[in-house]
Amino acid sequence: MTDLLVVCTFNIARSPLFERMLQAAADDRLEDGAVAIASAGTQGAVGHPAADAARKLAADRGLSLDDHLSRPLFYLPVDEVPLIITMTRAHRQQLLDTGEDRERRTFLLRELLTLSQRLRDDRELASLPSADDDPQARLRVVAAVADAKRPLELKRRHADVPDPLDGRSSSFRRLGREFDEATSELTDVLFGPRRSPATRG
Repeated sequence: MTDLLVVCTFNIARSPLFERMLQAAADDRLEDGAVAIASAGTQGAVGHPAADAARKLAADRGLSLDDHLSRPLFYLPVDEVPLIITMTRAHRQQLLDTGEDRERRTFLLRELLTLSQRLRDDRELASLPSADDDPQARLRVVAAVADAKRPLELKRRHADVPDPLDGRSSSFRRLGREFDEATSELTDVLFGPRRSPATRG
């Protein structure tokens, strides 16, 4: 089962890179494999490798996209995923247009980042056990609490993470910096605070 899904257009740059970065953060915070993170594209063809620039960004962070092959959304059981993160409003709208009951579980990345401080301060989220105990339950609560706090957030300007596949290396550098910040900001919210060794044992 996929616990968290990241969506972009072709599934060769933004979504696979952020998928691997979040998966690495989850595996570092929890037991390896406790959370299953996947990515897909709204217009993705099947079996395309990650863009070279995305692979380099991953390698610079000690990760690898060498085994990544693109896949479209319909390859995944989207309606069973507790939390979905999209790169743009168009991606989010396509998900809402093609399935029921997705609105409350589907967020723009920048929208979720804007909400993250409110999520950190929320009593329901603060009292939830670490994802060590039940990562799927935590992600469902994160989605529910975030949805309740976002009535005006979609009206923000610059809500979309731009497609870096425009031939400019600076676009990928900006993407890498944004994903570094996003991963750092969202790790506690999505997966819970880091436990001390004594608490884990």
